[in-house]
Amino acid sequence: MLNSLPEKHVDIPWHPGDSIRTHLDAIIRDFFNDCPADFPDIILYDGAVCSRFIPDIQHSLKSCFTTKFQPHEAFWICPVNQYPAPDISCPSSFKDTAMNADWFEWLWAWSRKIGSGGAFVLVETGSSQESKPCGLDAFLLTAAAVGLFPRAEVQKIVMNSESDSVLAMGWFVKKPYRIRPARITDAEDLDHLEQACWQPHLRASTSEIHQRILQFSIGQCVLIQDDRLAGAIYSQRIDSTDLLHSVTSRTAFSLHSPSGQILQFLAVNILPEPLFQGLGDELLSFMLAYSFSMSGVCRVAAVSLCKNYAPDSGSSIQHYITLKNTMGQCLDPILRFHESHGGRIRHVISNYRPDDIDNLGYGVLVDYGNRQKSLKSALQPTILCRLQERSPFAVSGIESEVMVGTSAVKDTGALTIVEESIFALLPSQKNYRSELALRDLGLDSLKLMELKSLL
Repeated sequence: MLNSLPEKHVDIPWHPGDSIRTHLDAIIRDFFNDCPADFPDIILYDGAVCSRFIPDIQHSLKSCFTTKFQPHEAFWICPVNQYPAPDISCPSSFKDTAMNADWFEWLWAWSRKIGSGGAFVLVETGSSQESKPCGLDAFLLTAAAVGLFPRAEVQKIVMNSESDSVLAMGWFVKKPYRIRPARITDAEDLDHLEQACWQPHLRASTSEIHQRILQFSIGQCVLIQDDRLAGAIYSQRIDSTDLLHSVTSRTAFSLHSPSGQILQFLAVNILPEPLFQGLGDELLSFMLAYSFSMSGVCRVAAVSLCKNYAPDSGSSIQHYITLKNTMGQCLDPILRFHESHGGRIRHVISNYRPDDIDNLGYGVLVDYGNRQKSLKSALQPTILCRLQERSPFAVSGIESEVMVGTSAVKDTGALTIVEESIFALLPSQKNYRSELALRDLGLDSLKLMELKSLL
């Protein structure tokens, strides 16, 4: 199982007269080769294209499953207009105009039935209309609003480039949270989040948050966990990163262009209490996948800050952002957070946050480029993954209770690697006690992310 969300879409051209079965066989086998021990609980499809090719889709799925998972041959294949009566009605607060109402009702109903295997979903997406969002971005956002997220890369077969008709398919799994667009009615919770995450002189004001929502509502997303707003990510579309040198973080919203080809992340905020769950990782991963699915968005960028830069160290910030740890990763934890999601550290921007004394007013331009990082590298098995398969504990930013001890790990070599990695992140080995959960050792989300990279 992946511990973070994928950030990639793959476009596969298709021409009338081509055999779609060949494409489907390759795509579906690729999905299940990545996760050879699992299979989805259900197959869901929507759209005339999906309906027209359902025999081919069914053949490809059954061919793959009977080869790899025999005797598992049962499939639920359910179109968008067929779904079970949900055990509870969907709260009206879940719904949003940025979502496709038909998709929402369909996914909400099935999300109540989907188990740990998730669902293999095929949808026909096209150009969104104001009255009915139907692009891939709208589908991903609609699925996220009911707690369904892609566990492997969403793949697209382009059926008609002129009408933007696309057959999109992905393996979606349930997560213990939802992501939806931010709303003006979230103002109190967003203000509380701002106070919890930023020093007073760096916080966005209520009016700034309102401005972001009003001018680009689908670019501001919140993470809801246990009916509580636990995180938010803000963004805008701009025409060029060169323009960022002419504004500050307080005036950057003036650069927003509805047709801008670059999506700029403005901030990622997560409540301190659930930091050990790695929700910041999850939120950024979703936002990358979502952003690159937006029509017209070609690049993603951000202006970050540094966590550990010391102005009195004698080193310039220009030099500091180039420093690497022993694994060749960015030395600074926040820059490494961006780097771990495919971001490249470009250069500093002077006077971007004038009130940020710790960083001398500088911001750091992070460029996620015009293509996302390879999901294949994220799927490579690590010692962490092998330990999770063998042991009753999991060293993961997703788990709420993480225990490390000799009773949990029988492989002494693996235990040594885990403990050495933990020691490297603690100020003193005297702070380590094997019976404590990682969060009780004082590892925050950035430290947990570093632990995952070490393992």
